[in-house]
Amino acid sequence: MYQSVLMNDFSQVPKVKPSPYKKPSRIRGNDETRKRILSAAATVVARYGMKKTTIRKIAREAKVSGGLVMHYFGSKVELIHHIFRSGNPPLSKYLRTHLDQFHSPEELVLGAMEAYLPRDIKNSELTREIMANSWLWSKQDEIKYASHLGELADIVADALQEKFYPGQVTLTQTATYTLASAYVGVLRMGLQKGWEKQTYINVMTPAFRMILAGLDAEVKASISKDGAS
Repeated sequence: MYQSVLMNDFSQVPKVKPSPYKKPSRIRGNDETRKRILSAAATVVARYGMKKTTIRKIAREAKVSGGLVMHYFGSKVELIHHIFRSGNPPLSKYLRTHLDQFHSPEELVLGAMEAYLPRDIKNSELTREIMANSWLWSKQDEIKYASHLGELADIVADALQEKFYPGQVTLTQTATYTLASAYVGVLRMGLQKGWEKQTYINVMTPAFRMILAGLDAEVKASISKDGAS
């Protein structure tokens, strides 16, 4: 599913209605409880695999009731969505903090990759399980996950537009979706082989450079065409 959704136009993905379980909680300490449940879900999925993971096991690991897990998240897949989406705000903050320090699109994209990659490596078993089992999700769950991946790509696209390619929305989004697809493909292989961080970087860097070279060429052609018309 990773590869298939990344090759699509995420702007065409319909918005999914919020889960009825995601209501504001009146329980005190809800932020801490949510974090504990998310951490427990990551641990349980990595330990037992997606198929054998249950709400009961997650609740036992988090030391809460199964009803409380359902109250916050509604389903096992919903928990997975939250676990992966939790990596987006830190990446966005990293790019905003370092935007002035990037002197080329390549520096920006490689910096984003190096900032995000440790999260996937640290939770390697969880990431591997999700990639292996996401094909079995319902269509609605796939759409929601595609939306998450689109958010991730748009973080990088927005930074590229602001710093290097102002006004080039379509081209930067297309490039970042392709970059994300390349990232996921290499990640899948690396997880199977147990690569270290530097190996991922060594493999991804030339692929990213080629994609960015294509983006730069397309942007220049677009500007030239607009200037001639």
